[in-house]
Amino acid sequence: MPYAPISTAYSLLSTDHAKLRQMVALTTPGLVYASDPVIYAAALAKLPAGVDVLTGATLAPLLVTPGDASPAADPDAVAKLLFTSGSTSAPKAVSNTHRMLCANQAMIGAHFLSLADEPPVMVDWLPWQPHLRWQ
Repeated sequence: MPYAPISTAYSLLSTDHAKLRQMVALTTPGLVYASDPVIYAAALAKLPAGVDVLTGATLAPLLVTPGDASPAADPDAVAKLLFTSGSTSAPKAVSNTHRMLCANQAMIGAHFLSLADEPPVMVDWLPWQPHLRWQ
């Protein structure tokens, strides 16, 4: 099942949520995850009927524990829809396949040999959190 990370700016800085609504219409999500239902309440209210919402507190039961088996993914199936910024028009979804994501990781491993000694923790996409204040 592909996922589509969406910048928090579309939920927290926008008052009409136009770009967010456009992305939801394009992807027709069956499930939306929001870390905090209070902070994202206005954006969540714009979701069409029938879309399930998970929040930070309800996510824990769904986490996969080590050793759980999952079926192999089709390498050419879409793994992620990465949205463009929408700076010149509406954001566009760019399909990323499992093969593309694996090829990227293989390239990183092949070119940064020191990673074999201590594999890094990879963060696929980190949203901008304008409501957080870093100390």
